[in-house]
Formats: sequence, C-alpha cells, structure tokens
Amino acid sequence: MLHIQTPLYRYENLEKVYNSIPKHEDITWHVSKVKSRETPSSPIWEDKRVKLYDIDCKDSDTITKRNTSFAEMKEGWFHLLDDDTLFNMNMYNFYKSIKDDGTRMYVGFQNDKNGNIRLKPFFPVCNYIDSGNVLCHTSLLKDVKWHQFRNEPKDCVFWKKCYQVLGEKNLKFVKLVISDYNVLGL
Repeated sequence: MLHIQTPLYRYENLEKVYNSIPKHEDITWHVSKVKSRETPSSPIWEDKRVKLYDIDCKDSDTITKRNTSFAEMKEGWFHLLDDDTLFNMNMYNFYKSIKDDGTRMYVGFQNDKNGNIRLKPFFPVCNYIDSGNVLCHTSLLKDVKWHQFRNEPKDCVFWKKCYQVLGEKNLKFVKLVISDYNVLGL
C-alpha cells in the first residue's frame, strides 16, 4: 500500500494534483483540510481511494493536518505530496519495485519546476532534503510525528528525526527523480 499525504491549503490545485495520482487500488490519498473551509464540490470525494480529514485547526497548521492522517496509516509506505505539486510517476514505479530487504527510508532526486535537478539524494539534513523526495515505511510513524521547530523547516526536521530513529542501515539512495518541487506554485 502506498499512502500519499497532502495538507490541503491551495484548493485551486486540487483537481490537478488528484489527476496526477495513478488510479491504482494500492494507493490511498490522504487529504487534510480545516473544517472552517468548505469542502470543494468535486467527484474526487467519491473516489474510495481518497480519505478526507476535516480537522479543527488553523489553515496554516500543517502539523495537525499531517499527524491526523499519519495516525491512520498502519501498513505500507508513505509519501508526502504538497498541494502545489504533481505526483511524479517515478515514485509509484519505484515503490512497486521495492523488495523487502529491511530498508525503511528511500531518498531520491527532486526536480525543480523547470525540470532541472533541484536536490540529489543525500542524508536527511536541512537544505538537502524536501518533504517530497522521500519514500518511507509507515512503521516509522509510531515513533516520529510532525513537529514545529523554530529555526528549521518542518519537513527537513521531520526527515532528520526519521533518519535518527531508523539509522543509516535503513536508508538507501534512489538513482531516480522521484519528486518534483512546487510544480503548481508561483
């Protein structure tokens, strides 16, 4: 099972992000939004592979949005997909190719919106990792949650914590572009 997690904020991108995700039964798209904003009318919500979480928090609160859906991911793998980014099909193809050798975290290349390499696979430290260029096993979500940190972006701190819990033997680098960065952003 591949879980894709998106904290919804930019509703105008919803259809494009949804249409970029393959329509396979082994994918669940977890979308978190705040209760105070109306759920956009869309056939997306009729798709049984899409799980919508209406959360009582501020719209900017990605911590609560992410952790709410993390709590529902019990098996398989997860990937973080921001609401200004399209799903990269290489991520799905790579996920399908994984053989269970005990590895629990994979870091791949990430393209910028022009198709140029933005990030190369590297150890999870700030400025070298983004929320989207990682595929991780859901078993880690028992030990690691999304948190607020003052001086560092939340995504790199989350992945750094995951890496600390897993250790180097559970990290592998992927020689593929498995994510894109802010493709739909300004």
